[in-house]
Amino acid sequence: MTLIALASIKGSPGVTTAALAMAASWPTGRQVLLVEADPFGGDLAPRYGKAATGGLASLFAAARRSLRPEDVWDHVDHLPGGLPVLFGLTGMHQAVANEKAWPVVVGALGDQDGDVVVDVGSASSWRRR
Repeated sequence: MTLIALASIKGSPGVTTAALAMAASWPTGRQVLLVEADPFGGDLAPRYGKAATGGLASLFAAARRSLRPEDVWDHVDHLPGGLPVLFGLTGMHQAVANEKAWPVVVGALGDQDGDVVVDVGSASSWRRR
């Protein structure tokens, strides 16, 4: 399992695009999951005209009870072309409200059988939390 996190030191110009490009070009035969973990909110659901009905928001709700690595996939959607994605939150308020669940979610992502590419947005946004 490989976990790669992409971040920008100031703002987050191009982080989502870079993470998307990296995950979309992942080696054939290897499972990859793209995770939008930018605390300021996700861009991919609106960009592709999808409703973010699952994603991190529903994963956080599940993590309050218990969370096994395989449970992550119950919250995953797919972009056109089939790339699995865990859509991000709608904004910083959701990231803060779910602050205690982050370690559980990170643990489940880290225990995946496949590889995980994470868009964490701006590194400075995580320091302000």
